[in-house]
Amino acid sequence: MNNQLVTGWNGVQHEPLPHESVLSALWRFGWQNGLRGASLLRMCCGRQRLGNRGTSQAIDLSVDFTILTSWDLPCLAEAECLRFAARTAGPWMCKKLRFCPICLEAGYHSIWYQFVLQDACPLHGCLLTQCCQSCGCTTGDYGMTTQLTLKPYRCLACEASLSGADPRLSAHLDFRLHKAELKRAFDPRLQWMRDAAYRLAPLQYIVKRKSFMVADTTIQWCNPEVLVRAVALKLLPFPCDNVGGSNAAVTILSWNVQMRTEDAAPGLTGNRPWRRRVRTPTAVYRATIRSFQRWLFGGPAAVLKREAELRAIWRQAEDDNGIDAMALPAQELAYVFMMNSLTSFSSLGQALGDLELMDEPIIGLRTCEGRLPRIAYRAIYLAVFAGYYWAIRRARRYGRVRLQNLASLPMNHLVAVFDLPQEITSLSSGGVFFPTVPGMPIRPF
Repeated sequence: MNNQLVTGWNGVQHEPLPHESVLSALWRFGWQNGLRGASLLRMCCGRQRLGNRGTSQAIDLSVDFTILTSWDLPCLAEAECLRFAARTAGPWMCKKLRFCPICLEAGYHSIWYQFVLQDACPLHGCLLTQCCQSCGCTTGDYGMTTQLTLKPYRCLACEASLSGADPRLSAHLDFRLHKAELKRAFDPRLQWMRDAAYRLAPLQYIVKRKSFMVADTTIQWCNPEVLVRAVALKLLPFPCDNVGGSNAAVTILSWNVQMRTEDAAPGLTGNRPWRRRVRTPTAVYRATIRSFQRWLFGGPAAVLKREAELRAIWRQAEDDNGIDAMALPAQELAYVFMMNSLTSFSSLGQALGDLELMDEPIIGLRTCEGRLPRIAYRAIYLAVFAGYYWAIRRARRYGRVRLQNLASLPMNHLVAVFDLPQEITSLSSGGVFFPTVPGMPIRPF
């Protein structure tokens, strides 16, 4: 590196701090050398064109700037954060610039402040914000955009400091004494991200296909972004006291079963045990309905009485093509919708043991010689019930549920299914996840 070039610029000796964002390093370089706007862009990023909205949060540096400073940017944390966000299910990075006002006054911003699960500064304990502390306006998009490049550390709306106070060199030099604290605070986040990238890989295709959302013509029963983040935190807790985006309760049901390959298609008649005479999906469905009946109604006598009342209500609802969403508890309505979609609830007169599914459930999991374990069907039916339950809860804001919006939904639109690839063909692994239904019986999971 040319020492003469280095001595012509201020702050080159202050290399980026641990887990510091590219934007933070460029802002500090521009601030110490009186650069902003086009000059800062040209010096640090060559002749890249600015936009009002960033299409990417990655900031590319010019070769000349890298040679001039010998700064290793982006840091490993930022590179892995952006790679994780691009490859892993769910939005993980905040679009708007988020910052700790105290850190920003010292000329520091970490890429972890953009990560949705990081809600507070680990050094100062204050909540992160994306509002100007001088006027309250929202910050611009993170990245090399006009909102963040024209005036480093300042708000474009009021032109005052974003942190409420101008950055000071003395504050920055004091802040540099806390390198070890920054590493202790943020290194576990980086390790969590590496572990999560592997653990969440099976969920990738769900977000792309949106198969875990109710059909577009009906009520959305869950927020996919919040749901996937909740799944991630349940599988792998984030190492942070203040965790953002994790206020959703989620249930995950998964299985890993070695399947027997002989006699893959048992007969339906003859002197064989009950399990061998009844198709697996139907047998599991009957057992699941029994557990719902015990949960909702109690003993056999109470079941018969309440189901007779529900059928009368349902027949009237079919005539009206609608039902008052507040007329019944959401659990009972979900039970009725689930049974009607699979076995036609209104005409149900036979005993539970005579129930037959109208259609074989299609759930999109890899099978072993065309079969799935009983526990997989059990998980699917529980997820279907949860789908109806939350659709009804959302529908209550409108007061009335149109039957055509819920009763005829294909089952795979209500289920969040993920398949776990296995090298052993006889091993069936997979799972479902859905927003938690309070009190719902989920045994044997």
